[in-house]
Amino acid sequence: AIEQAAPAPQLASAEVSPASVLARKLREHTPTASAKRDPFSKPRAASTEAPKAEVDPNAEFITAFKKDHTLRSVMLLSDGSGLAVVGEKRLRIGDTLGDFILVSLTTRSAVFSRGELRIELTLESLGTGTDGPLEK
Repeated sequence: AIEQAAPAPQLASAEVSPASVLARKLREHTPTASAKRDPFSKPRAASTEAPKAEVDPNAEFITAFKKDHTLRSVMLLSDGSGLAVVGEKRLRIGDTLGDFILVSLTTRSAVFSRGELRIELTLESLGTGTDGPLEK
């Protein structure tokens, strides 16, 4: 004797089948025909407008500071201290230049700080100075 499977229970009209819920959700999240894009069409043209860069409110001041102050040399000592020559002034870390404090030195730069503003002066490449090449 072969047993037949019982027929699937019919849902009352007040009940909603899982398939109909899924179909409704898919319709809600599927773009309308006007919003659909042909996947084989040419890509939309990118905007030719360059992205707007943020303007640093201190840019002019930083440029003027760098123009007025030239880092001539940096000397780092084994004890962690150092000396920077800016223009005709010899400065150690913690010394001031105007209202800026010399906060750090590397072999090729000096960093000055005033509050949150930091300005890095760098050494020019060898041979580009007005004093000419070094000779023995």
